[in-house]
Amino acid sequence: MTDCNTTAPTSVAFTTSNDQLLVRLEALERDLAIAKRSGRRGRLFGGALTFVAGAVGAAVLLAAASPDTFAVVRTKRIEVLDEREKVVAVISSTVDGGQLDLWSAVGVNSARLGATPRGGDLSIWNVQGNPSIGAFVADTGGRFEVYDNSGRVNARLSSSRVGGSFVLQNILGKAGVIANADERGGGIAACDSLGRPLVELSISEGGGLALVADKNGRAVGALRTSARGGAIELADSNGGTAFSAGADVNGGSLSVNTLDGKSVLTAGVGPNSTGVFNVLGGSGKPLVTLGSGDEGAGRMVVSGPEGVPMILAQGGLASAGIGIVFGGKRMVMFEANVAGGRLDVADGEGRSAVALGYDLSAKSGAVSGRTHARQIDRNKAQ
Repeated sequence: MTDCNTTAPTSVAFTTSNDQLLVRLEALERDLAIAKRSGRRGRLFGGALTFVAGAVGAAVLLAAASPDTFAVVRTKRIEVLDEREKVVAVISSTVDGGQLDLWSAVGVNSARLGATPRGGDLSIWNVQGNPSIGAFVADTGGRFEVYDNSGRVNARLSSSRVGGSFVLQNILGKAGVIANADERGGGIAACDSLGRPLVELSISEGGGLALVADKNGRAVGALRTSARGGAIELADSNGGTAFSAGADVNGGSLSVNTLDGKSVLTAGVGPNSTGVFNVLGGSGKPLVTLGSGDEGAGRMVVSGPEGVPMILAQGGLASAGIGIVFGGKRMVMFEANVAGGRLDVADGEGRSAVALGYDLSAKSGAVSGRTHARQIDRNKAQ
């Protein structure tokens, strides 16, 4: 706050008329005539000076009296006083240009408008002398600030080379809310008490982006626009993607990853718009697959380390079965159907060697043994 000299300026009131001016001129002429008759050079010189001063004064008085003439006042400082002779307004010059200051009735410098090397500044103070509002010119454009009663910045609106920025600050002077605009669009962030963004909404190359951070300011969740729709990602303590879900070529899909980024579980939409769930091994090959098989019934496949199926289980409209496969050949099969149950054990070539179950033709239980040379059948009524 600038302290101003509160001394009241000397004021001069000009009052004249044409008659008064003529009387003054006649008096000057009489003084000049007396000086000439006296013959004293000093009196003559003094009278001449008096005449010149009177002529100049007369010109000023005539200019002030003429309604068609405008007066110009040139000075370095103008002070305005109230009825108590206290300064309430000052117009002055500074090293940067002009400045206007206003004081309240209690003597507080409450407002200032001044010129700066960058342009103009406006400051408004409260009754305690602390800043309340400020408007300034910056290198990148303009800046507007709002302060609390103690003079701390609460809000700042400013321009930049790429757009505008809006910041709300907390009592600690840290950013609480940040909003920006740039060539891509707009963005907004909500921060913690230390000014670290914990929630962000912004524009990405693909569309919209929402980020969530932990208490340390590390991004742990993202909701974004993908090429096929929406996507969500969750990060682990190392910053890697631990979980992701989004729109895929057939619909929705999800993936669960290890700390080193390898996918261990996937789910999505399979053929014929059915669901597929996969548990993957270290090689990235499916070890367990849950999905839909023939006739729209459920199907499960358990595979070896290299992803080769070894156990298959599938339901159906009239039967359900479990098969154990080795080397791509079915070795053991359990089946339940509308007639009963059946167990089939195959040889190394995948051909049936032993069968145990219900014989539909005999409507009874049956045990069947089969070799390469001949077949032995034995039926036993239950």
